[in-house]
Amino acid sequence: MEKINQEETNEKTLQKRFDYFMQSINRASRLQRGLLPDMKALSSWLREVFVMYSPKDVVCGDLYWWKRIDNKIFIAVGDCTGHGIPGAFMSIVAFSKLKMIVDSAELNTMEILYRMNQEIISILNQEKGDSQDSVDMALCRIDLDERLLQFSGAYRPLIYVRNGELYTIKGDRSSVGGVNKYFEKRRSYTLHEMPIEDGDMFYLCSDGFSDQFGVMESKKYGSKQFKNFLHLIHPLPVEKQKNALLDELETWKGDIVQTDDITVLGFRLFFHNL
Repeated sequence: MEKINQEETNEKTLQKRFDYFMQSINRASRLQRGLLPDMKALSSWLREVFVMYSPKDVVCGDLYWWKRIDNKIFIAVGDCTGHGIPGAFMSIVAFSKLKMIVDSAELNTMEILYRMNQEIISILNQEKGDSQDSVDMALCRIDLDERLLQFSGAYRPLIYVRNGELYTIKGDRSSVGGVNKYFEKRRSYTLHEMPIEDGDMFYLCSDGFSDQFGVMESKKYGSKQFKNFLHLIHPLPVEKQKNALLDELETWKGDIVQTDDITVLGFRLFFHNL
């Protein structure tokens, strides 16, 4: 009888600890989501914009961000090392550094990633080997006056559809943050610049969707299939694109646990409406 009572006591203690832990995690999730920018406010400038934000766990290692300075708009999607609590801490660091660094409309995307890299290495004492966590990021700057888009990527691409054709600008094979002697010798970020045409549809994303395993096939969704699906849905209104992505994800993974955090941000520009 005493053994049964002890087991019941232990079970109640574990349940209380679990409930306390989940309350803390849920509160952390609310705080993290509170940092993320209001996408409805961005839609007043870009007209058509959506974000699919699906954490693997309660808190998330992905982030999305935007900021308008004068008539230029900066937009980013970041994919931090890991997920869950470590990823969430890293995403907050990356988010805060983006907000701090982007204080001038004249900054280009290459300069921003370079500064972020230096700041993250410094704040996490990575030169001493205390942490080697990093961020993969896709970053755009849209000049509404000149109708130009700048892009720089740290392992993450810019995907866009123009006149029915899908194009990809690859990110550089350099992360933001993390110290590696081999990579430090060639750490750089390329500045891409291109004119924007009415109706161009752009996508920034983490690698979570492509890396999701499927219930019917023991393989990842894959970047090629992901791009093909974006190409298929790009003519739809953005909210329907988001719903189509959510439906496709659920169909693909079925009852399989989500592999990673997933973020897809899409926007379309029509300059004659601005």
